[in-house]
Amino acid sequence: AELYVYDLASKKTTRIDAGGGREEYLFHVRAAPNGEMLVNWTDRLQQHLKVLKMDLDTGKCALVAEERQKTWQSNKPGMRFLKDGHRFIWTTEKSGYTHYELRDLDGKLHNAITKGEFPCGRIQFVDEENGMVGFEANSSSKNPYFAQYHMARLDGSAQRRVTTTDLHHSRYNLSTDKKWLIAQYEAPNTPPSTALYSTKGKLAATLGKADPKSAANLADMFTFKSNDGKYDIYGLLLKPSDFDPSKSYPIINSLYGGPGSGEFGMSYVSRPRGENNRGYLIMKVKNRGTGGRSKAFLGAAYERLGDIDIQDHADGIRHLRKRSYVDGDRVGIVGGSYGGYMSAMGVLKHPDAYTCAVNRSGVTDWRHYDTIYTERYMSTPQLNPSGYDIGRATKDEYIANFKEHGRHILIMHGMVDDNVHPTNAFQLINALDKASADYESRFFPNSGHGLGRGSSKTQQEFFDRILKPEQN
Repeated sequence: AELYVYDLASKKTTRIDAGGGREEYLFHVRAAPNGEMLVNWTDRLQQHLKVLKMDLDTGKCALVAEERQKTWQSNKPGMRFLKDGHRFIWTTEKSGYTHYELRDLDGKLHNAITKGEFPCGRIQFVDEENGMVGFEANSSSKNPYFAQYHMARLDGSAQRRVTTTDLHHSRYNLSTDKKWLIAQYEAPNTPPSTALYSTKGKLAATLGKADPKSAANLADMFTFKSNDGKYDIYGLLLKPSDFDPSKSYPIINSLYGGPGSGEFGMSYVSRPRGENNRGYLIMKVKNRGTGGRSKAFLGAAYERLGDIDIQDHADGIRHLRKRSYVDGDRVGIVGGSYGGYMSAMGVLKHPDAYTCAVNRSGVTDWRHYDTIYTERYMSTPQLNPSGYDIGRATKDEYIANFKEHGRHILIMHGMVDDNVHPTNAFQLINALDKASADYESRFFPNSGHGLGRGSSKTQQEFFDRILKPEQN
């Protein structure tokens, strides 16, 4: 890419000298608060990022900040400017976790603000007068997704965790003198309570304590080891309000699973989902490649989309079906967009785990998706041919396994989908036809990526017909 500036007064065109070749991206042109102009540069594989300061008169550029990763680098790290419009808080992953640094537009790194083997989240406040910053971080030793409130000085000293309860925190209310914090804590099956903390990191009082016996018992957190033995994978089992452990229930794996996604939150679950009310258990899993943990966990699916990620969901089903009330012969999987891709890959690659799948607007071959997204996570087909082959839903081996196990798939797609082109659905259908494998499909002539009216009804009828939730 090349970038030019046209001066309306002088009618002069100036080329911005960002360096490099043509297989690169220049993007996110903007003005800093002090008026200096910035642009982001990244290589084609999006592993190397530069923030450049542009001289619009000469076209010359100066480096402001730079990041490199072995997998992929965030294209738009946070830049929170201080009042002088020159210094800023920079979001970096160079340590292997998301942390903050204090930098300036001259390219100087002043200091690291945060550190630790946990990812930082949203900045809660910046007090320049007293040199303080408050931020959220997933730093609980009990559960890596439980958010905690932290404080530190802008010079990187005096970092401390304020919330000491090992549950998920939110709804922060900091006193004006920044000595006290009120926060709510909870978990999927732990009703919310409210606590008062000293910002020195001590629980001062419980202002509102929920009775654990009042829990709705609709959500069951569980863990299992990833198949490489490196990670504890976290999942959530959602139950009907009239759940009876003496019965046997069909289960649906509802998912998205794409790089950096969240899958489910840590808030208290007080109401059942619609599928639960129809007699289904619902499973959610935070697979490798999703966010909220280390860069290594996030990058575990690099060049292996449709392999590492769906493995964790299938293993989640294998883990849960050991329970007497989970019917391992009545297992569905459903998702949209990336989740549609994962659903297809689930029933095609793991027909021992899944009975049927609903693919809503899913990719079926990464060679049919846009290059910016695909190459960020998969590199190019030339550099990663095996990854593209393993991640292809139309692979003969997968189709044969699907057919041999007598599994079922419903393919739904919008005919004017300009995100995931309908070609993806056509290619999967063609592969199934060649193998004489059964499938169902529904296309929506005037719908885009979100499908059209009636898709939910078609999905429900498909699951009810095959999984028969009334047989509990």
